[in-house]
Amino acid sequence: MIATVVLLTTVAAGSGVVLTCLAGRAQTEAVGAAEGVLQQDVERLASLPFSAASPPAVAAPPEGTGEVARDVVGELFPHSRSDRNEESRYYVDAGGSEDEPAGSFVTRVRRGDVRLTRVARFVVAPDWRVLASNALDGWAVWYGDAPPAGALAVHFTAIADGHRREAKVVFLAVRPGAVDECRDGGGGG
Repeated sequence: MIATVVLLTTVAAGSGVVLTCLAGRAQTEAVGAAEGVLQQDVERLASLPFSAASPPAVAAPPEGTGEVARDVVGELFPHSRSDRNEESRYYVDAGGSEDEPAGSFVTRVRRGDVRLTRVARFVVAPDWRVLASNALDGWAVWYGDAPPAGALAVHFTAIADGHRREAKVVFLAVRPGAVDECRDGGGGG
């Protein structure tokens, strides 16, 4: 009888080690998935121009199409009109919260088992002041007006199986020719 109890204890202890290893592996996979989605999204957006040179051909994009924008502003902050909000893409015009403050645009997407949330806010250099919601007042990319500011601060959050990864990125507008001026030593002097 004593031998049987020792054997059951050994099997139970061994099973606990296996379960712990499997849980650790699942956690590592979830963290890796969240980090991978986060990195891919940031890299993809960084490859786009800040704002398209010309406005879209339509007066307003079709609702719920999920179309991928051709520029950073079009995808991350297409409008400041709550009447155009959708469940997974919306402008926060009043109230807001710590995670989704007034004057921000929130986009929620699912990539496999990863939930990705992007909270974008226009900011003004050099002090990186956040543009107040009243300064945005009904702006929309489809009207063809220039973006309200030349920088967009974005807080990315990726969650997979309860594991959270975050990144904060600022996308900047660069005027045409600025890169060439830097290469030439800049300033024409």
